[in-house]
Amino acid sequence: MEISLTSQYFRIKDSGVGIAQKELATIQERFKRANSIEGGFGIGLDIVHQVVKSYGFEITIDSKTDQGTEVSVTWQK
Repeated sequence: MEISLTSQYFRIKDSGVGIAQKELATIQERFKRANSIEGGFGIGLDIVHQVVKSYGFEITIDSKTDQGTEVSVTWQK
């Protein structure tokens, strides 16, 4: 796992199972889970998305199946 923090963004990148491309468009919706490998209720990314939007930041999620996921929160361009 890699974690980066600068004056413009916060980024987390892993090399896990990834998220299928067809799931990325809706992965931030409440109760949405990309898979059932691990437990959870599917509310974590929804909460993050709501907080990020309330501060006027931008969140992007890039992922490839079997290669990992990168989540970036940007607050200044």
